Amino acid sequence: MENMSGMVKEKNVYLWHNTLCSTYLIDLKKMENIFRLNGWKVSKDPQDADLVVLGSCGSFMNVIEDFERKYEEVCEMKKRVAIYGCLPLIAPEKFRPNGVMAKFDFFIPATNPEMVEKIFDELTVKWNDLKEPGEFRLEDYRNYRPERKFVVVQKGCSATCTFCPHKVGIGPHVSREKNGIIDEIRGYIRNGAKIIFIEGRDTGSWGTDLAPKQNFGDLLNAILSLDGDFEVHINQLGGNWLVAHGDELVTRLKSEKITNVHIPIQTVSPRLLRLMGRDERIAEMEPYLMDLKKSSRKMLLRTDIIIGFPTETMDELKATLEFVSKLFDEVACHGFELHPNTEIARQTVEFFDRAEIDERIQYALDYFAENYRGVIHRGGQDSASLVAREHKIKEICLSMQGKAEKSQ
Repeated sequence: MENMSGMVKEKNVYLWHNTLCSTYLIDLKKMENIFRLNGWKVSKDPQDADLVVLGSCGSFMNVIEDFERKYEEVCEMKKRVAIYGCLPLIAPEKFRPNGVMAKFDFFIPATNPEMVEKIFDELTVKWNDLKEPGEFRLEDYRNYRPERKFVVVQKGCSATCTFCPHKVGIGPHVSREKNGIIDEIRGYIRNGAKIIFIEGRDTGSWGTDLAPKQNFGDLLNAILSLDGDFEVHINQLGGNWLVAHGDELVTRLKSEKITNVHIPIQTVSPRLLRLMGRDERIAEMEPYLMDLKKSSRKMLLRTDIIIGFPTETMDELKATLEFVSKLFDEVACHGFELHPNTEIARQTVEFFDRAEIDERIQYALDYFAENYRGVIHRGGQDSASLVAREHKIKEICLSMQGKAEKSQ
């Protein structure tokens, strides 16, 4: 592209997203890097861009609506558009020729971010030439701390949840090779990293697709064997993996280096878990979680629950709230949302209306306010609650640190 003087005009790209998914944010940083290294300028304003890359998360309805607003805004600017992420696979009807978001120039699936390469006329640096960034773009942090590094160990998901749109967008689980993961972490520690976040959408599934087959405990053992003064935070460790590997995995999780573990449970009701397509043995985690809490006063245990799942009884909801109050330090309370292209949408079950779900959410929040000393928020369904979460977590971590010091 040339300007009036005949000089080659520098191309500008604007990248936008509205997701909380760490694996997604890391790929977006990598995407920013490939544009810069191939001679593009990254713009802060879509008006200045030759191309707008829109991240399309399909996790929550408010996030989808937010994307649609941004899409309409960009279309009015008559910009070239690349759509990256899960939504075109989760809700394909919106992107078909007669759909509400049919006008775009490129689609980059979340499963194949390297397809960003098709945007470029010429490539000096390819996707696979890039190092894993280990961080987000600066604007994607609520609180940027350079000593924190994020390491994706697997992508996709091994589960078959009936209600969840994620797998449609992210595909089946794929593990990274252990040596590559360990080399990446070793490099971060050597350069001063103090907190290593182990990331994935189904982190506990790591290794089960490799040959020879391995398990998440094997990866943890290799990470914890590394020299250096660092902590490990683990995200998206499904409760099914804790039950499946029991004492073997718990023994590794007891390491003083592991200070934060996220174990989404959704509910403790075996009946609802079967309806969800999840492992129904979640309640069997209790002795393992109690063991972890006793062994490390510094460890923060986090979870997610779904409120208002079809046919949920109040007794089932109360049992879940009691379980969380006893065993976890943080809980994300998600109200059930019906995604039309999920299996549960095709089943003949009775769904609660929005008013009933909101009432149950309020019941849960009131219960926790009275019976729970941990952190409560609404996750991606209410981003404002995540801001308050940061302050509360800091208080709890300082309290845990004090107790650990007294016990020494």
